[in-house]
Amino acid sequence: MSLLFGAYSRHTLLSLLYSIGGLPYVATSGTTVYLAYQAGLAATGAVTTVDVGVLHTLLDQALNVQVTYGAVMLSFLGALHWGMEFAGLGGYKGYARLALGAAPVLFAWPTLALQPMTALITQWVGFTGLWWADSKVTGLGWSALFRNSVPNGT
Repeated sequence: MSLLFGAYSRHTLLSLLYSIGGLPYVATSGTTVYLAYQAGLAATGAVTTVDVGVLHTLLDQALNVQVTYGAVMLSFLGALHWGMEFAGLGGYKGYARLALGAAPVLFAWPTLALQPMTALITQWVGFTGLWWADSKVTGLGWSALFRNSVPNGT
């Protein structure tokens, strides 16, 4: 293993592994952009190989997959705080850290009832809010430093 990853620090590898979970979200975003472009071409009468109705159906399904995966990601990121509390990482913080872990779940899952574009905007607010909260509690020593830092190769 050290031959394979010898040039990278543990910090860099943990940051990379932490980021891999976002790849399916990036893939669904790319799919949504591509299908929206194709549906726009088809709606304007440009020659396409797929029917406009089929493209709109695929686009709607891709948006729903993206919204659902976003809710799952927010829930997982909140659940990390529960795991850190149970493990005692940074000391036991009690209900404050458990509430921080539950807030993303309570925020994310109702977005599934919204229209897809509204849900994506709302989830963006949730991701941004969770990033802000994580940066604050990391400064207080509640969570691991690698969660909010950019790998610098050391």
